[in-house]
Amino acid sequence: MSEEANMIIAKMRIEEIKAFYVHAGIFAIVNTVLIAINYINQDDVWWSLLALVGWGIGLAIHAMSVFGPLSHLVMKWEQRKIAQLMHKD
Repeated sequence: MSEEANMIIAKMRIEEIKAFYVHAGIFAIVNTVLIAINYINQDDVWWSLLALVGWGIGLAIHAMSVFGPLSHLVMKWEQRKIAQLMHKD
């Protein structure tokens, strides 16, 4: 595979990782605010935990797609597809 194709793949991988970290940061900020609002209002029901758990499941799935074992299969598919598309020109 050419160096240009490797650079494209590396940039795509960096974007995937960066997107996950942005997702995790927003998750932390928003859920901290929701928990604070829930605490300040002194609600008997901790409704903020529903958002924390629900969004946490989504974040875990995102982490698995970026860092889990299937991410390597996706990367290999991307490499093959890039090579295929570059040879069409």
